[in-house]
Amino acid sequence: MKILQSLFSFSFLIFGIAQPSWSQTNDDQKFVVRIHNNLKQGAASLAELSLDYVSEHKGATFDAVVTAGELAEIIIRGYKTDILPMNPPGVNVTQYPSYDQVIDRLNYYAYAFPQIVKLDTLGYSQTWNLMIPVIKVSDNPGQEEDEPAILFDGLHHAREPVGMECTLTILEFLLQNYGTNPKVTAWVNDNEIWFIPMVNPEGYKYLVDHNLTNPWWRKNLHDNNLNGLFDPGFDGIDLNRNYDWGWLTGGSGDPGSWVYRGVKPFSESETDAKRKWALVQKPVLSLSYHSYGEQILYSWLDEPLSPDNDLYIEIGDSMAKRIPRIAGIGNYSVDPTECTTGYSQCWMYGAIGTIEYTVETCDEFVPPLSKGMNVAHDNLQAALYLLDRIKGAGITGHILDSKSGLPVSARIKIVQLNDHLVSPRMSDSTFGRYYRLLLPGNYTIQFSKSGYITEIMTDVAVNGDKLTELNVALKPITSGIEEYSPEGGNPVCTGARIYPNPAVQNANIEFQLSVESKVTVKLIDLLGREIRILHQGVLPPGRQLIRWDGTSANGNSAKPGLYLCLVETKGGTSRLSLIKQ
Repeated sequence: MKILQSLFSFSFLIFGIAQPSWSQTNDDQKFVVRIHNNLKQGAASLAELSLDYVSEHKGATFDAVVTAGELAEIIIRGYKTDILPMNPPGVNVTQYPSYDQVIDRLNYYAYAFPQIVKLDTLGYSQTWNLMIPVIKVSDNPGQEEDEPAILFDGLHHAREPVGMECTLTILEFLLQNYGTNPKVTAWVNDNEIWFIPMVNPEGYKYLVDHNLTNPWWRKNLHDNNLNGLFDPGFDGIDLNRNYDWGWLTGGSGDPGSWVYRGVKPFSESETDAKRKWALVQKPVLSLSYHSYGEQILYSWLDEPLSPDNDLYIEIGDSMAKRIPRIAGIGNYSVDPTECTTGYSQCWMYGAIGTIEYTVETCDEFVPPLSKGMNVAHDNLQAALYLLDRIKGAGITGHILDSKSGLPVSARIKIVQLNDHLVSPRMSDSTFGRYYRLLLPGNYTIQFSKSGYITEIMTDVAVNGDKLTELNVALKPITSGIEEYSPEGGNPVCTGARIYPNPAVQNANIEFQLSVESKVTVKLIDLLGREIRILHQGVLPPGRQLIRWDGTSANGNSAKPGLYLCLVETKGGTSRLSLIKQ
């Protein structure tokens, strides 16, 4: 009876709170609550509720936007909660520039700074077909140059205008100081710096046009029930749950949820536009601004940790110490977040190798404009640090075809980093250029592509103040019988061939020795991994025949693929390709 009485009183309290300024039912009403992490299992028992967390990092307390029903369920499960106050009187999102005002501002920058600014359209929003603006800042903005790219974006979520202001503050600083500040001039001349201030323009326009109060609105305006009307209790998709990395386990499958992930990854024109842009530009670094939480989030929390975990922490710490908290005490925290949620940050890193951070700015969704602008300026130095770090410790260079000299899109693998959980890191196809930021140290690096001989560089020194230049000319493999490509001419081993080729169960390796020689015959795959040593020892001059029974070193049948047979003698190494079906 006491429990029922308590819940009745609780419901009465909730529904007694003043309604927002637009017609909103009690079922739709949202509250910002602070949940105390006071149970042994932490937040684990809340997982299936798919709550709209303010930030994914959960410390001693964590905030969420909930309905009255969700709040009741949280309390029933034993969590202590505090209902946070809404925006202070007179504070609303209309203090911030509207969608049209932002477009006008960007058009002005393109007109006033044509030598370094290009304004373009990233794509169009899902339902209202609004332009998603993208700005490129570079010394030749109309050209695709052989330079590293860096991205700053904001407003994945409509209710987070401070993120948009962060991107505009960085943009304006570069424009105002180019040509007079040598450091800024070098940043612009040496990089392609990109800005997407409004990833979710229609959600933001809806929020501003209706002067909605905190915490409305978050998603885009996707018509989930296809009735041709906007139903806030059912429509819209959370764009930062719509990326194809952990999509199926992230957000919610309920269209009415504020973290609804959509029907499939990249179902939304907004996220698909960023995907298409990122696959072409492959930014080295990226900051995606959100609010709130005053923390920098990186990939990822789950075990095993990401191959670049230590690098993420090093760069994140360097940024965090440059961003003061709004209260004036301490700096932003640096925290890992799970990557089972369809986040931009996780897809950008896992799929294309961009070191992207989610920066949760401020301590509320929609602060007064003066406070929001202070937060944006407080975040500036961290962003500028990245423009220095992009040329810091790491490796770069071109990968070309040794015969044609043309660019090759090849894989760059750091042997010391366990990268099997992420997509291969590749050079671009336009210039053959690659960038890979690393911590200072010595590394073994493999450059590989199907149809080419793998190049392996050992003990490569990476210093802390600049990129190490490694240019690679990959040698193509010619498929077929009697394949033979001695390095610099081979006076000892001649006339090498493999038959049958392709091999099904076994193969014969045949070659001619001009003198008695110590010979090693071994098979490696295209990543340089040894499959099996077929012979090791002295052989007399004359025709030689080495047989391979199709098995690897452990006696198991070798996997189908393209292998290299190395015939190593004192006079050099003969390399023959072998295809095993």
